Amino acid sequence: MQKEEQVSFLAEKIRQADAVLIGGGSGLSSAAGYNHYHWLPYMEKCLQDFKEWYAPTGQPYYDQIYSNVEMIRRMNENIRELRVTSELLPRCNECGRIMVPWVRDDTFLEGKDWREGVLCLSESEEILNSRAYKRQRHLYSRRFGRNPAGFKRKHSGKGNVMKMNVYQEISQIIKEADGILIGASNGLSIAEGYNIFADDAWFQENMGDFREKYGLRCVLHGFSVPMKVEEKWAFVSRLVKAKAMQDEPSEIMKNIYALVKDKEYFVVTSNAEDHFVPAGFEADRVFEMEGKLTQMRCKNRCHDEVYPNQKAVLAMTEEEVNGRVSKELLPKCPKCGGDMEVNWGEMSSFTETKNWKEKAARYQEFIQNLHGKKLVILEFGIGWRNQMIKAPLMQLAAVEPQARYITFNKGEIYIPEEIKEKSIGVDGNLMVALKEIRKEI
Repeated sequence: MQKEEQVSFLAEKIRQADAVLIGGGSGLSSAAGYNHYHWLPYMEKCLQDFKEWYAPTGQPYYDQIYSNVEMIRRMNENIRELRVTSELLPRCNECGRIMVPWVRDDTFLEGKDWREGVLCLSESEEILNSRAYKRQRHLYSRRFGRNPAGFKRKHSGKGNVMKMNVYQEISQIIKEADGILIGASNGLSIAEGYNIFADDAWFQENMGDFREKYGLRCVLHGFSVPMKVEEKWAFVSRLVKAKAMQDEPSEIMKNIYALVKDKEYFVVTSNAEDHFVPAGFEADRVFEMEGKLTQMRCKNRCHDEVYPNQKAVLAMTEEEVNGRVSKELLPKCPKCGGDMEVNWGEMSSFTETKNWKEKAARYQEFIQNLHGKKLVILEFGIGWRNQMIKAPLMQLAAVEPQARYITFNKGEIYIPEEIKEKSIGVDGNLMVALKEIRKEI
């Protein structure tokens, strides 16, 4: 949607509204000409005397920085009742005022060290953007099929960009493995055509009424917006039937299963659409860390069991009218008679279920059983910021001497320095990569 369309859309929504609630913050003040974070020209006229006396932080008095290690040592040795004496407080060599730590605020961007650092960075960018460097970088990527350690690359990728020897190397690693640990997140779902973050064609076509009524812009948004229980289950049942109750597993899932089916394996995933088990994976070896759309639990939390919901979902989708299901079809708790909800949501609830605890224990048992052995970690579609799955997997690769770490993620590969020698990063079309690897096994 273009900016003009967004403005028109917003204007129309305002015209249709019965009431408008406005929230305004510092950005609005700045747009109106008042910025309380920075020392602006108009402040020179009305606050000059305060500036000279207090030296507001919007404009540093002097831009040199100093080491504080020795000062910190002395202050720590002389702390009394959470205070240090005024004599020990560090003071500026130029003006005598108290010094502050050189950390992120709106003053350090003006410091001499920061400006010199930016200069170095700009010089580095000139090198990185040079044709010679890009050519060398391209050859490196094509030859080894991996990114330099810690490098985060963002581009579209074009199909089979990896040399065959990389796929052969991965195939050989899998053949020799004593066990395989699979980690998967949203990138794998997106490769299969399911994107919980996107206002894509599927969402607009299948959830258009909810989109119009509630202003929804993605699947995830639909779970966060309050709705009546009859509407919430209408939304959920449509989603579960379309995305979690497949007639046939995707080719991607079939290929992943083919890689590991003859090995000891375990899957840890944040994907809730339940695509692993239908593809052949054993349910006890798949740990859905954020719950599963094909399960439901008591909304009152009267007990910690989870239940399959496919039968209820089919009944609700068949009888749904105008974005609602009848109260008679709403699933009820077999213990307390209260409402049920899909087993996907906030960590404070689904991590307390018996099923979640059992899967977490099996995950730890699998890791313990593979300790000291040839463990291969296959990671599919996990972003570099992920702390739930990716960070523990990288840490595991670092501490296990025989572990190999292979990450697949289109447009973004992240491999830390500590494990670069035992890692491979595959950036490109996942379907192509899996097919090529299967050929060698």
